[in-house]
Amino acid sequence: MKRKTRTITVNNMKYVWWYHLGGGLAEINLSPVNDKTSVITVNFLSNNINIIDECERYIGIGKYPKYVEIQKDNSVCDIKTVSPAMASFMILHLKQDDFVARKHITYSGFDLLTEWGFSVNKITYGIYW
Repeated sequence: MKRKTRTITVNNMKYVWWYHLGGGLAEINLSPVNDKTSVITVNFLSNNINIIDECERYIGIGKYPKYVEIQKDNSVCDIKTVSPAMASFMILHLKQDDFVARKHITYSGFDLLTEWGFSVNKITYGIYW
């Protein structure tokens, strides 16, 4: 059985991260190892969230943003939304002040990427069940 949480080290600091798929979104949860009451959730929400797929309603199968192709300057990168690479990418770009004890803060992943100067070129969808 896989562990639900994973540990990742970024800039010599340890973090715990886990993910959730459902409802047309992929979300990453990030928390410092030394203060697990501080949680930042980064959501990657599907553009067509208002349309409920018949398969999702009756069978439990749905789509979520699996890969995001981002670009800044001339550098293009394709990152899986629920991967250690995306977790470390988010931690690197978030400020340490964003992690507040006993707070659960939620951000839109696409809004954060735009705020940091990245453009989203392409979104590849995956299927969950």
